[in-house]
Amino acid sequence: MSKELFEHNPRKLIEAAKAGDATAFGNLYHQYLTPVFRYVYVRVKNRQEADDLTQTVFLKAYQGLARYADKGQDPLAYFFTIARNTVIDHWRKMKDYLIEPKDGEEFETMFEQIADSEPLPEQLFERQENKEVIQEGLKTLTGEQRTVVELKFLNDWSNTEIARHIKKSEEAVRQLQCRALKRLRVFLVP
Repeated sequence: MSKELFEHNPRKLIEAAKAGDATAFGNLYHQYLTPVFRYVYVRVKNRQEADDLTQTVFLKAYQGLARYADKGQDPLAYFFTIARNTVIDHWRKMKDYLIEPKDGEEFETMFEQIADSEPLPEQLFERQENKEVIQEGLKTLTGEQRTVVELKFLNDWSNTEIARHIKKSEEAVRQLQCRALKRLRVFLVP
């Protein structure tokens, strides 16, 4: 296997990283940084927190390499599992923070000074309505079409990565994507 192919083969990279090759883990980091960051960012909605949590994900992944077992899935699933658990831990910790008023201050006064960053009710309604329309549109797709659309547009995977993941050719992935988008366009555009 050529060095270039090795540098882009996640299974080979993870095995080399398990054997102590820091460069191999560095290559995994560069391949998976963007999808892991996006996964985390969508769940925390704060760039700085997403940056910090993404770094935590890669640190945990590196520390847990000895326990990694290849189960036939793309190693990205390993990173997403760690990211999911890291986000859950983050929200649990955030829940533990208590708000206490300063000495002599009443709760009512304290809460009046907090800026309201919540969207307006009509904005919430519009978002919910759009979300429901998109979810209904996705239900009209076949399972493979939905998988391709989610991986392509939510996780920013390339057609090559999707093809490997669903065990189809890149041409089949393009066809699934094209059919899915046509079906969604008919469903979503009045």
